[in-house]
Amino acid sequence: RGKKKNNMKTIIRKSKQLKNVQNQIKPYKVKVNTQKTYTYQNLRIQETITGQQQQQQQAPPKHIQQLFQEKTTWNYKKLFNQQKNKSKTTNDQCLDELKKVSRSFSVVISNLEEPVKTIISVYYLILRALDTIEDAQQLEETRKKHLLREFCKNPWRTSQLISITDRKQFTETENELFKAMTTFVPDTFNALDENIKQIMMETTEEMAKGMKKYLKKENVKNEEEYKEYCYYVAGTVGEGLTKLFEETGMQEAGTLKNAVEMGMVLQMVNIIRDVHEDFEKQERIFWPMNVVHKHVSGMQELIENPNGKGREALNDMIGITLDIIPETIEYLEAIQHENIYQFCALPQMMAIATLLKCMDNDRVLKRNVKISKMEMMTIMKQANNKKQLRAFYEKYMDKMMVKIKQMKGNLQKMMLMQKVIRVQQELKGKTTTQASSSSLLRNYSTKQKKKVTIVGAGPGGLSAGLILQSKGFDVDIYEKGDRVGGRNQQHMVGESSFDLGPTILVMPFTLTQVFHDAGLSAHDYMDLQLVEPMYRLWFMSEDKHMDCYSERYREKMIEELTRVFPEDVEGYKKYIEEVTEIYDKTMPLMQKTLNKHGDLISKEAIQALPYLNMPKSVHKKLGEFFKNELVKLSFSFQSVYLGMSPRECPAFFAIIPFVEHAFGVWHISGGLNQISEGMAKAFKELGGKIHLNTPVNQFILDENEKDVIGVKLDNGETIMNEINVLNADFSTAMKQMVPNAEKVLNKWKPSNLDNKHKYSTSTFMLYLDMDKEFKDLPFHNLVFAGDYEENFKAIDNGRAPEEISFYLRNSSPFDSKVNKNEDGSPNGSGLYFLVPIFNELTKEDPNYWDKPENIEKMKAYLLERSENFLGIKDIKKHIRAERIITPKNWKDDFGIHGAAVYNLSHNLLQLLSFRPRSSFEELNNLYIVGGATHPGSGIPTILESGRMASENIINKYGGEEGIASYHRVPFTSDYVKEKEDRDLYNAIEFPTTF
Repeated sequence: RGKKKNNMKTIIRKSKQLKNVQNQIKPYKVKVNTQKTYTYQNLRIQETITGQQQQQQQAPPKHIQQLFQEKTTWNYKKLFNQQKNKSKTTNDQCLDELKKVSRSFSVVISNLEEPVKTIISVYYLILRALDTIEDAQQLEETRKKHLLREFCKNPWRTSQLISITDRKQFTETENELFKAMTTFVPDTFNALDENIKQIMMETTEEMAKGMKKYLKKENVKNEEEYKEYCYYVAGTVGEGLTKLFEETGMQEAGTLKNAVEMGMVLQMVNIIRDVHEDFEKQERIFWPMNVVHKHVSGMQELIENPNGKGREALNDMIGITLDIIPETIEYLEAIQHENIYQFCALPQMMAIATLLKCMDNDRVLKRNVKISKMEMMTIMKQANNKKQLRAFYEKYMDKMMVKIKQMKGNLQKMMLMQKVIRVQQELKGKTTTQASSSSLLRNYSTKQKKKVTIVGAGPGGLSAGLILQSKGFDVDIYEKGDRVGGRNQQHMVGESSFDLGPTILVMPFTLTQVFHDAGLSAHDYMDLQLVEPMYRLWFMSEDKHMDCYSERYREKMIEELTRVFPEDVEGYKKYIEEVTEIYDKTMPLMQKTLNKHGDLISKEAIQALPYLNMPKSVHKKLGEFFKNELVKLSFSFQSVYLGMSPRECPAFFAIIPFVEHAFGVWHISGGLNQISEGMAKAFKELGGKIHLNTPVNQFILDENEKDVIGVKLDNGETIMNEINVLNADFSTAMKQMVPNAEKVLNKWKPSNLDNKHKYSTSTFMLYLDMDKEFKDLPFHNLVFAGDYEENFKAIDNGRAPEEISFYLRNSSPFDSKVNKNEDGSPNGSGLYFLVPIFNELTKEDPNYWDKPENIEKMKAYLLERSENFLGIKDIKKHIRAERIITPKNWKDDFGIHGAAVYNLSHNLLQLLSFRPRSSFEELNNLYIVGGATHPGSGIPTILESGRMASENIINKYGGEEGIASYHRVPFTSDYVKEKEDRDLYNAIEFPTTF
């Protein structure tokens, strides 16, 4: 371009101007066969002008004559070998054959320019032949594997490999395709450039690999397998197409992302749309079984009884597809060549229209559902204009939103709305503004001092009691144990003081805010200390470790990553930046009081939904930032304590490691048990009363069995109160404390607690009182099994894993209060071991913990690993005293249902308002605090549950005169940064990403 200084330089700059040249040629009888290369929007494009027109009386103008005489060589890489003459006949034959096997794709391909049209035709014929072999349901598995393997080696021998018996399994059209694969298709293929051929064969091999993998599977178990299958049979096609576009010069290399998703969307829509046809033909159906079984017993019931539950399963499938629509929009908008855009956009737009047609539509399960020809023609017109892409998607997303709002089932509506909103945000360029928090409060005033009964003196009950007492309520807390704290209590083993349960405190502002709400300062009751490094991660699989630091010491964290996992340094920076936004957008929802499902229809929820990343898992979400699996593990191991593996845990919980890194890991001098001790002290100073060793036996209900009007103590005494708060283990309380519970309760009745709800893991605990200090071992240590995936699976399946992951706290280097003599001198150390393990509801062997050999085996493993891997030499010689708590102990001695120490699992169906609600939905005058209710398990969230219950009670009843309402401050990063009470944070340099 630019070499010839004549009128042609301007004529061929753009494709539109070249078309004008063609129009000028029409009046003259001339033969034209001119190849021109022009540049338009950084693309190199070949145009060939050919024509024979009727002669006119006048001669062509000079600039037209120059055009005829001009000969320009096309210097771009050759798509066809110059030594081989590819006849036009074979091109047409390829397209004609494609029309027979796939009419829809042939229509789209026929509009492509040459030579891309021929290249894509050959590409699709090869893949269609491969797919035909895989689809042959009557072929034996071994025979099919053999054909797939041989096809990848040499597709052109397919017809020879297929025996006469095999041919009977295929239709006449399919046999004609195999015949074409030995005649004109290889001729056309062999004329292609070597790079083009290599791309086609690499795609073929990858697709065949997936097909062979799924041959032996009767169905796909879960969404991960479903997406993997769609990748192999369709995502690879999109990937190959993109490489071909780039290789032919139609697209600048590296500018098209999400090619896999482009192919997967089409496959997913086909799987949804064709479910009835596949069932009738007794073909394999690739709906994930975890989605199907969530609603019906199997595919038979889904198809034969499509109303209601079948429709819900259908909508879940549509939701999975909607997850990747934003990526396909991004792909389409990045296409540079108009002809390629039309080729890619039309199938995607048809898929969106089909998806809308299928949404909440029972007919999909009864017969094939297709869009009308009129709608199809309208879409085809829109697909020709790239400017109309956003308008098309906006229109169809609006239609979907209307449909969703008319659906039944709040959970599914919420999930689908979130997915559609994410697409809409992609269309708007992801420019959303954070909605301001709305007031949750109503003003009330009363002069009467109300009495409150709280059952259980754990952190949730104490935080609610402290706030309510400070607001003028008269609060009594009844605790069955001899000290406060529940699982947050202190206990002694030999000469060492231990926390019974949690040892790591994150988000300390949730604690200081409880005291602030009560008009007090936490620092008057406890000594909070920042821990750096936060913890050391030990990887048995690679015999190495990594120290993790908070954002206060970002440089050290980056140094550690550079030392151990250099490939993920940039990913860490991106993780902190992006998850900061997720945290800020979701925190108002996580702190919102949810007393009914309708509370989810709020601006806090709408703001948060795009950032919940449903239904992605934590593991998949972290894959957006990190490459190394061990790094993903380093930022997802916390999910085990929520009752799930990282591959199951909702992606939203990626904020848990974030809050550790962003706000730090904290300790309280003397142990985290001082949280409960400090709150209890402050509570009593305000006039509250704690009754230790006083179990509550039962709730007292009114005659209609709808209202809780008091409690009955174990000693027979009755305490009549209008306001009652439950801080005991929720499931145990529902079974033992609610009279006639099976009849009175519905969702949370005893028979449902075991059968319809999922619970968290349990723990095996080993507390060792040591006569020696271990200064070289950090305070917090997490040791990961060599095969940590198998470790997670074993726990899920109720088995004891061969290799165990565990947590170890070494008190020596940090907290002198837990190990000291009367004169204050050091006195050994306390080693606290925690092993995540199956709970009592899922274990394979019901008598596992009754066998002493199993307990000894677990203990021996921990000691051996501590000595040989962590370097604690002669550990056995220095043990002064020990205590072991098994899951059976948690269940029998501590009253924890199923020994699920982290309470109800935190899967999607047990989050937000789908957990027991703060203002309990099944009994009036009862409020729930603790790990079972929203926001969930863990010290910070349990403290927040106490604040939520306080908000509900104060805003309903009011406190003393002048106490009209209670406002809970949202813990956004800006709030933490600008918090007025800065004495806790004055040493922290908050990162600029906040």
